[in-house]
This record gives sequence, C-alpha cells and structure tokens, in this order.
Amino acid sequence: MTELRDPSPLRAESTASAGPASTRGVVSGPRRRVFDGLVGVAFVIGLAIPGLLFLSGARPAATENRTLVAAPTMTVENLGDPAWYGLVNRYLADNLVVKPPAVAARATVFFDLLGRSTNPAVLVGMERWLFLRADTPKSCRRSAKDQLASLDAVQAALAANGQQLRLVITPDKRTIYPEMARNVSPPGSTCTDTQRPAMRAGIASRPWAVDAWGPVAAARDAAAAGDPVYFPQDSHWKPEGALPVVKALVESLQMGIWRDVDVQKNGTTLRVLDLTSLLGLSRTEAMTRYLVRPGTSVEERTIPIREKLSASKAVLEYRSSGSDTLIPGRTLVIYDSFFDIQRNLITPFFASSTWVHGQDIKAHPEIAAELGHFDTVIVEQVERAFYSADPAAFVLPFVGPSADR
Repeated sequence: MTELRDPSPLRAESTASAGPASTRGVVSGPRRRVFDGLVGVAFVIGLAIPGLLFLSGARPAATENRTLVAAPTMTVENLGDPAWYGLVNRYLADNLVVKPPAVAARATVFFDLLGRSTNPAVLVGMERWLFLRADTPKSCRRSAKDQLASLDAVQAALAANGQQLRLVITPDKRTIYPEMARNVSPPGSTCTDTQRPAMRAGIASRPWAVDAWGPVAAARDAAAAGDPVYFPQDSHWKPEGALPVVKALVESLQMGIWRDVDVQKNGTTLRVLDLTSLLGLSRTEAMTRYLVRPGTSVEERTIPIREKLSASKAVLEYRSSGSDTLIPGRTLVIYDSFFDIQRNLITPFFASSTWVHGQDIKAHPEIAAELGHFDTVIVEQVERAFYSADPAAFVLPFVGPSADR
C-alpha cells in the first residue's frame, strides 16, 4: 500500500521562497506609511495655499485685460438660490492669485506653440497677428445712409448756434491689413466692408467729416517693410498711423496749422498689448514716442463732475500756450480708445480741448449741462462701433448755448 504524504510543507516552502521576489522594489511597512502621509500632506497644502492667500487679501492682477468678477451680495434669499452659488464660484475662481500663471501657461501652449486662441473674443490671423472678433461684424444695426442723415441734422443744429462739427471714423486694423486676416475674415465679408463705400462717398461731400481711411492707407504703404502702422498683437494703431489723421483733422479746422517739422521723434516707450492680454499673456511692444509742436506747452486739469464715470477715469481739459498758432475757442473731443492713446499728438493744436469718452456721454448725457458751451465738437469712433448706435446721441446734448464754465 502506497503511503500518502501531506504536501502542505512543500506548498508552504514554495510560498515562502516566492514571497521576497514578489515584493522586491515595493515600499512596505513603516516606510510606505510615511510616504503616503507625506503625499497626503502635500496634497492638502496644495489645496489650502490658494484659499489661505485669498483669505489674507491677496488678489491677482487682471491679466486678461478685463475687470475681475466682483463678490456677489449675500442675502438670506440668495442662500437658497443655486444661481448665487454659481456666482460665488466664478468670483472665487477669478480672484485666486494662482490663476494668472495658470492662464498664462495655458495660453503659452495654445497660442505660442499651437497658434490657437484661448479666448473667443480674439482671432488668430496670419503670422500670429491677432484681431478682435468685434472687428468682423456680420450685420450692422444702422447703415451709412442712416448715420450720415443723422449727422447732417446734428451739424445743421450746431451751425444754427455758431458751432461746428468734425467726424473721424478710425479704420479697424483688419481694414488696413486685410491680408493678415484673410484666414479669419476675408475682405468684403463684414457689414463694415459693405457700408464703407457709401460712407466714404458721403464723407467726401461733407466738409465737416474727415476721411481717415486714405491717410492711414497711405501711411501703411509708405511704412518700412516689417514696420506696420498698427500693432500686430494689439487692436490699435501706432502713432505712425494716427499722425496723418491728426494732420487731416486739424487742417480741416485751420489750414496751414500743421508743419511736418513740428513732429519729432522722442525716444521709445512700451505698450502693453491688449489682445495678448485678453489671452492671458503679458506682452509689450516698443513704439516710437513723438513730440508734437515742441514750442507749445500743454496743461492738463481734471474737470469735476457729479456723474460716476465707467468708461474713463475723469473728464480732462487741456489748455495750450506758446508761440504756435492754436485752434481757438473751446473744443470738445468725444473719443474712444484710438484717440485716447494718442491724445498727446492732438492736444497741442487746440487752445482748449475737453475730452469726454463717448460711452460716458451715452450713459450720462447730463454731463453736457455741467461742461458748458463748445465752439467745436469732434466725434471720433472706431469703424466697428460706428454703425451700432445713432451718433446724434453723443452730440445733441452739446447743441446750443450753455452757461460758460
């Protein structure tokens, strides 16, 4: 009879010999517990740091060229409203100091490496040129005919009170450099393209309107290769684009007042580019600084008004003096960002110029009563925005005699 032997010692021996090999290279025991603890602590600290910085009052800069989301008001009713918690979430996400580097890192990958936009408001054109989506409107609220008829009526009302009007429509960058935007908006594809021929024809027959397209296009054609008159990664023109328009404007008011020798290069300055800022990238470009009419000194003062402004910090008046001939009287400049960044090229030609942002006038027409009578009213507006509202709304509050300041 064959003896049956218990195989369990063999199985135990086999299991014992395989054990060390199966755990080779794996942290176990106390070392594993310490490692897991350190990872957990690091994770908790990583989550806590942004919150602690927020509670300490640290806030990020507005790197995306916009105002940060404000804290929503807390009420008893809001505590039961799910939408309120969504606003709180947006506020916290927008105001953590770790957000800007995260946004910049994302934009660096998408824009610098892949050539893609991280913001739907910004379009990437040829050779990394950037354009505002607002530059490419498909429909206009008002036509060139509508705008010209409205301004004709405004001009007649001003003239009846001894006042004069000047209109300047600043060309969009896409209008001047269509070849750099052909992949995002082919020429002729927008409502501004459709309205432009009628608008330019209307301007040519009205002495109170200044054609800006011709002077800017001529400056573009005369510029050195690789030195455009608009910023490739900003929505605005450079001084080289603005100067010929300023010349056309002041010459329309007083012939012979412009002299090319009065425009002198005066070093360089850095401009923070607004379109890369919208992507979350902090980029600058050097631009030439110009000294215009060196024989004229300009004094700036703030005009106190009751209204709380949203589009500008203040209403400013500039008074010029010196040996140069000046455009007399009080001049009102209703402006947007294009004239705003080049106002040092404009103010030395006027004895007195008061600057009010167009959106502030639109929101607070009562400002006109505080500012008094103006002899000349200049309206400047960028092309993409010109067809969106009745221009009379900006000017009519200033028609007629008012008490001088």
